[in-house]
Amino acid sequence: MDASTPMPADLQRQQDRKRKRKAILAGGVVLGLGAAVTLAAWSDDVFANGTFNTGSFNLEGSADGENWAEHETTGAAAPLSFTINALQMSPDETVYAPFSIRTDEDTSLPGEVTLIETTANGPYAGLLTYKIFNTGDTHGAGCNASNPSGLTDTWADSTDAGSVPTAPTAPIAIGAATTVPAHLCIAVTLSGQDDVEAATGTGNTTVTWEFNGLSTDAVATTP
Repeated sequence: MDASTPMPADLQRQQDRKRKRKAILAGGVVLGLGAAVTLAAWSDDVFANGTFNTGSFNLEGSADGENWAEHETTGAAAPLSFTINALQMSPDETVYAPFSIRTDEDTSLPGEVTLIETTANGPYAGLLTYKIFNTGDTHGAGCNASNPSGLTDTWADSTDAGSVPTAPTAPIAIGAATTVPAHLCIAVTLSGQDDVEAATGTGNTTVTWEFNGLSTDAVATTP
């Protein structure tokens, strides 16, 4: 059979069906490749993550500048060492005791210290007043009866041992990991003789000061 001889009808139909299948298959391949290229050109991903935790902040106190502990409750308050026997005070007498506050060695953030509460319990609670001085860089500097004139930086001043000062204390900065402690001197004065003689009851009077530390790097700002 040459090219000029007409192809039988059934054979012609078979040839036409083969060409159509090839065309469909070819179209499918082209369409599939076209779809893959389109997705690659218009879709992509990128990722970001962050890891978060909190810093640490914990206070310690010391009455002698050498031995430090948390003293975190009233029952575990640091016993102050007064330069004059505070259990044998005379009218109008003032006794002095140093006290220092710092962060512990695991604290990662600096902060500041304020006096937030004072309580007094006992027969002389209403007859005691106190002042607290910031003694600067040294524990106990000038904190004694022999040189009270050296205590010039009054940090807290109250007319009642059982209350905080009328004006809030300005924060004292302390550093992280035991650095830059706050060194204080607490001076307690007993009222005059008439007031002492008029007092009723016997026994000791206990005054407790509560200091609060706040991390200065812990406050986040909103963008």
